[in-house]
Amino acid sequence: VFIYLFVLFIIISYNNLVVLTSSCYTNHGEWLRRLGSLKATNLKETMNVMNEIIELFNLLENSCMNKSNMEKITIMYNALPNILKDKILMSSQYTPETLYEIIKDRYTVIRYQMEYNNNQTHNQRNSNFNPRNIRRNNNPFINNFKNSNNDYMDIDNIEGKRSKGNRRNTKQYHRNKY
Repeated sequence: VFIYLFVLFIIISYNNLVVLTSSCYTNHGEWLRRLGSLKATNLKETMNVMNEIIELFNLLENSCMNKSNMEKITIMYNALPNILKDKILMSSQYTPETLYEIIKDRYTVIRYQMEYNNNQTHNQRNSNFNPRNIRRNNNPFINNFKNSNNDYMDIDNIEGKRSKGNRRNTKQYHRNKY
């Protein structure tokens, strides 16, 4: 009876082991397929995709299959949208954790810049400032500037040429051949 129970226990544990290993391999295939298909199409999806990639890496690491750091970095870099790929240089010195932190930092900076620019244009549209309302004669320093008609061009310094208004250029050298 004892031997019968022992054999039955071994058969049941072997069947459970076969079921666990077969489900492990099917999950590996699904996880690897999912890793290959993940790609952030815009900036808003970036952190969700990165978090999902990190979770899949942890699942693969806890089970019987583990990827190298270079493969993980390549998968993470390829999942980035183009706006972040331009800001991040891929290096073999990164670990997946450091690359995740770099992506997170650049993501927050770009999001802040985009929100700041949107708020600035929104504030400009809503303000009462209109550049067409500024008149030229409202300048209190208008007489302090030189009149542009009195400035001679370099081409007027050539011998025999007259300046604007048929006035002789006083800056010209009369015997200069150049």
